[in-house]
Amino acid sequence: MRLQRLIVQLKDLLNLHTKYNCKLSLAEYIEENTGSLTYRMLDHVVAVELIPSTIEKIVRPYMQEHRLHEDKMLFQYIEVRAVYKSYHLMKYLSTKATDN
Repeated sequence: MRLQRLIVQLKDLLNLHTKYNCKLSLAEYIEENTGSLTYRMLDHVVAVELIPSTIEKIVRPYMQEHRLHEDKMLFQYIEVRAVYKSYHLMKYLSTKATDN
């Protein structure tokens, strides 16, 4: 049973690598779920102007294959990233305020 599970995981990992250009180790893959893998794909966009084509060619097909609700996933991604950036900005500003 464990061998079959490992085979399925390795096939999924190969699919992620070849079909969606999502490269990660088996250990990383085991810790992920379809939502976090979607976020990972979005995180790897290197320039703002590449976002539409990345969504169209990589992220949308992945979400469709895994029956994820596209609008909900993209909204949650933006929301999480906005909170993350706000937290780090506040942390940076508070460090600067204590330096003075």
